[in-house]
Amino acid sequence: MSFILIYSLLFLLFAGCASWNAIQKAIDIERPLFDMRAFESACKLAESLAEDDLAAWRSTDSIMAAKPLRLDSLDKVWFVDLRDDKRYVFYGRYSEEDDEYYPKYAFIFEKNGEIRRISSFADLRTRRIARAVFSGLAFFESLADSMQLDVEYNHYIRKNGDGSYSMWFFPAGYENYCAHGLDIHITVDSTGEEVIGSAVVGRFLRYFELGDRHRTIELDNSYDSIPSLGNIFFAIINRRNFDNIVIVNSKSVSRLIYMPEDDAWKWLHECRE
Repeated sequence: MSFILIYSLLFLLFAGCASWNAIQKAIDIERPLFDMRAFESACKLAESLAEDDLAAWRSTDSIMAAKPLRLDSLDKVWFVDLRDDKRYVFYGRYSEEDDEYYPKYAFIFEKNGEIRRISSFADLRTRRIARAVFSGLAFFESLADSMQLDVEYNHYIRKNGDGSYSMWFFPAGYENYCAHGLDIHITVDSTGEEVIGSAVVGRFLRYFELGDRHRTIELDNSYDSIPSLGNIFFAIINRRNFDNIVIVNSKSVSRLIYMPEDDAWKWLHECRE
């Protein structure tokens, strides 16, 4: 009798353990690999910055088509200003001495992708952004020199809710190469005169050759659980240049996949093996 009782108890114990393991596995499958809300927010920002990048390329192409020799003479204080659901692209010179911005070219990039040149202007908003870009570029160039960065960077800017400005510096493509792996993020105060925060995201620069789409490339994001803004931006910008771009996170991998049936790009995330 006691033997039957002990056997029954052991059976219940093992059955309970098996049931608990099954429940735990189900929980693990449904548990997010990282903070999905933070990831979606970063994706939204990266997509917006990618639109800035497209507006900048389209406008420089327009300048090159009209006056090929003028592009190299443009001052570095260029930026894209998102206002009224349109992107205003400015190229010009900021004078620190008299605190004025002198735009040489101005464009509007419409939501439908159309770009058109407009008369140059420098209202109060434009002057403030130009001042912030000027300060941010000076800080970045000093930091890039100290880090001996050997690749050109593009810059992007947004005004924050408290009046300060966020700037992001991502490696730019060069001829048939593109780079990733070391991004600079800075914050400029509301006056546009002082950098009040900075961060270097990533570990090292890595280069990829553009050309025939025939290979998978991996972006190192193993220092964090969630893909960085720069790596998300890189994937969006270069998604048509490679067959497969994989972001390797600390515990997962993320891929941006084209879904023909939906005619859309979607993110897929899996646990690392």
